[in-house]
Amino acid sequence: MGTPISGNIRTKSNNQALQHLIGIVLFPSLLLVMLARCDEPGYTQFIIEIDSLVHPDTVMVLQQVEIEFYGVVGPDGCHKFKTIQVEPLSDSLLQFTVWGERPDYQTICPDVIVYLEGETYTMSVDKPGWQHIRVKQPDGSIFRDSLFVIQATQW
Repeated sequence: MGTPISGNIRTKSNNQALQHLIGIVLFPSLLLVMLARCDEPGYTQFIIEIDSLVHPDTVMVLQQVEIEFYGVVGPDGCHKFKTIQVEPLSDSLLQFTVWGERPDYQTICPDVIVYLEGETYTMSVDKPGWQHIRVKQPDGSIFRDSLFVIQATQW
């Protein structure tokens, strides 16, 4: 007789048992991860009401212009600024929407009014004349402003 050999011998039935065991352990783990991801907090976006803009009255063609937006973001510390969306409506008319967000879930929010204090959009205009600015408001109205663009003179 030969020398006995020790070690792991995997047969088809051992592989099936191992796969079954992995399935029993892995499936509930994946299910828990997927359910936990469903519980991740979501956010609701909203339009921020703008009460003023700050920018120069007159600029030169192709000069960088900063437009600063001011308003109230929300009544508590859970409200925050998200982004400024710009939509060119024509060569001389830009429409802005200033977005904020707040959590969808129940949480304790700091008791503080959150202000939009000069979030800036930088732009330049390539044609002389009036550049009109429209800002969408939460109630559907439009905040309007403008600046004048002059041609740079050559000396």
